[in-house]
Formats: sequence, structure tokens, C-alpha cells
Amino acid sequence: MHVPNPPSLTNVECNPRSAYLGWASTGDNNAKLQGFVIQYKTRLHSEWKDAKNQIPASDTSFTVNMSPGLNYTFRVLAFNRVGMSEPSQDTAECSAPGLPPDFHPQNVSVTAPAPGTLHISWEEMEPEDHNGPDFQYKVSWRALDDDDDDDDDTDGDDGNATMAEEDEDEDGWQTKMIEDWEQSALELEDLPPYQQYEVKVEARNSYGEALEETAVVAGFSGQDEPEDAPEKVRIADADATDVVLTWQPVDEDSLNGPLLGYKVEYWEESDDSDPEEILTTGPVARAELEGLRPFTTYHARISVANAEYTGPPSDTVEFTTAEGVASLASATLAISKPSPSQAPPFVASCRCSGAQGLASKVVNCSKWSQVLHSAGTPSSSIFLQSIHLLP
Repeated sequence: MHVPNPPSLTNVECNPRSAYLGWASTGDNNAKLQGFVIQYKTRLHSEWKDAKNQIPASDTSFTVNMSPGLNYTFRVLAFNRVGMSEPSQDTAECSAPGLPPDFHPQNVSVTAPAPGTLHISWEEMEPEDHNGPDFQYKVSWRALDDDDDDDDDTDGDDGNATMAEEDEDEDGWQTKMIEDWEQSALELEDLPPYQQYEVKVEARNSYGEALEETAVVAGFSGQDEPEDAPEKVRIADADATDVVLTWQPVDEDSLNGPLLGYKVEYWEESDDSDPEEILTTGPVARAELEGLRPFTTYHARISVANAEYTGPPSDTVEFTTAEGVASLASATLAISKPSPSQAPPFVASCRCSGAQGLASKVVNCSKWSQVLHSAGTPSSSIFLQSIHLLP
């Protein structure tokens, strides 16, 4: 038993997009045929490649698809359980007439890696899909809702020496022609920050552009730092521990990105540590600072933030919180234990500690552990948390 004898080609028909091959077996050498293999090569492939590798042994013809614009040479082999036969004789070249590409590049995407930058990428198209000579990618983009499109001077990253010059048509599309089929990206620089663009990538050769509809994708150029600072920062309301700040929002055109909110920084005048920060959400031009110290001078400033950057700060404003009410945990009242023979109401001496600005006072007591009245400085009152009886 041996491998089969080489098949004998009996018919070759070349069509614009396919080739019909017929053959006959010349002997299996005592090992039953299991099938046939058709191989081809073109100017793009110096080695033989399988066009179809599992043709049943009962079949003696097959139609092979061809890519337009290429010349094909075919041969047929037979195989049995012992192995593969020698190939048949080669066919004469089958020439597939050139045509425009069948499709445009797939998976076009747009990203923004840096301020004012637009990165366009796509899947490269293999030479078999070019369908003819002089294959090129046509990369097009145009700004949306921009009155200054005509003044939009952009530069592409021309790492490819065969990239054609930029052009613009009457619909505002700017284009670059890329002749290197292995290139799969183009980076546009010096664009206005956070400008929306439409982008499309088309395939063409010397016979024209692909006939299928071109997909258009949208994306934004890279964000940059906001240009303006909030103005007219005001103290709208204030008490001992809370302050409300308001300001005039910045112009949307100066944001250079989607508005995230406003960052409010504030700090005590005598504090050298980093400022406290709060971030409002969206276009709200108001913020409440809570938990401040009474009768304390603070400074505050406000800046706008987009999704990636924070803009310049506003002018710093200064404010002083009001004198506050002593907290429950800050004052302790100590009263003298009265004589058991003393009937209420009685007068007991007391002293206060831990409450700033409070002095010792005399209170009226109805019994040892109750206080009917407490007194403080003219600007504040004591709320008693604990009563401590002196011996």
C-alpha cells in the first residue's frame, strides 16, 4: 500500500470571481481514497495554500472562489490512510478581473488620548480583500456644531511616509489618503478640545471605492483644563457652624470637557494643613459648608471641574462664623449641696467649666438634682449635660 497517484486535471474554467476545476483519479495504490485537496498560489503567496482540503473522494470537481485583481494557479492532490499524493500538474493562470473592494474597514473607533487629539483606528484589510491595484484607505472627519470648521487646521501623525495630503470637500469632510494597507490608525492633533467629530474610513483601489454604505462613527477630541474661574463668589447665608456659598457659573464654552461639577476648597485662617474639599455635581452654583468652628475666620475658593481636569480657582473669599451656642459636651455645672433642712426653692452656688466665655453663676434649684434655670454670657446659654453635686 502506498499513497495515491497524482490526480489528472481534466477541466479548468476561469470566471471573474471563481474557477471551476475537474479531475480524475489515477489510482489509489491499494488504499482506498479518502478525499482530495485543492491548492493555489498567487503573487501574494509564494507558497501553496489550501483552497479546500476536505473534498470527498466521490467528488471529482469543485468551484473555488477567487479575489478580484489576482492571478491564480491551482493544483489537486489526493490522500488515503497512508498519506498525501504528489500534486497534479499546475493549471494555467486564472485571472480575476479587478473590482472595487467588497467592503470598507471594520471596527472603526475613535478615542481621545490627549487634549485636542483624536485617535482613529480600524482593522487592516488583507491583500486578498483589495480587489485590485493602488489600494488605499480614505480617512475622513468633520466637526459637528462648529461654526469655525473652515479654520480647523489639523495635523495627522504621519508615521507613514506614503500618506497623502489632507483635503476638504464642500460638506466639511477633511480627508487623508493612506497607501500602506498595514496601517490601521491615524492620530489627529491640534484640534479644539472636546469637539465632537464624525469619522469614517473607506477602502478604495484603482477601480473605485467599495460599494457598501460607509459606517460613520462619532467621538470627541481630548478634553483640556477649563479656561475660566467662577466669579462673584458670595456668602449667601451663615451661622456659627454652617455657611452657604454661591457663585456665577462659568460659560459652557470654556469647560473644554463635560461638566462634572464645582470644587469648593476651604480652610481656617490659622490652619496650615491642606484645605478641606467638597465637590458639587452638575451645574449647581451653590454649596453648603457644614461642621465649621464657631467664631472662626475661614477662606474659600471655587473652581470648575470637567471629567478629567480642574480649572483655575476663583478669587479667595474670607468669612467669619458667628459666635456659637456651647455644645452639650462642653459645659459641666457643679452645684453646692444644700443643707437638708433647707426647703426649696433654695439658692446654691455653682460654677461652670469647659464652656468658653461662661462665668460662675447662681441658680435656683427645686431639689438637689434638678435645675430650673441656667444662665450664661449675654450672647449664649448653657444647656446642661450633667449636674455634679459638690460635697
